[in-house]
Amino acid sequence: MYEEQGADTNILLMGDFNDNPFNKSITQYLMAINNKVFVKSNRVRLKYFYNVMHRFLDAQIGTFVFGNEYNMLDQFMISKSILSEKQNCLLIKYGSHYLLLRTYFWDVPETCKVW
Repeated sequence: MYEEQGADTNILLMGDFNDNPFNKSITQYLMAINNKVFVKSNRVRLKYFYNVMHRFLDAQIGTFVFGNEYNMLDQFMISKSILSEKQNCLLIKYGSHYLLLRTYFWDVPETCKVW
């Protein structure tokens, strides 16, 4: 995507990945991590995503419970350009549907942007 759209392309990945945010399939293959500074860094050669759901793991919140263990299989991951936005929400339009994603997941000031 970056090759076609450019390095500042806004990318939002969301869905049921059937893995937790700390699994190798997410951190190494999809390159979605829990380090905002690293994702935003210009010194990093590779493009990483910030996994906004990581923060809920320590709070014992999950999207799937197996036995007594909480799992975060449904996840939102954002590109560096979205993480750097100065809005507190993104309203994403897809056809006649809208998705409101609050950026308090990644701590930015008050405003809202429509995609």
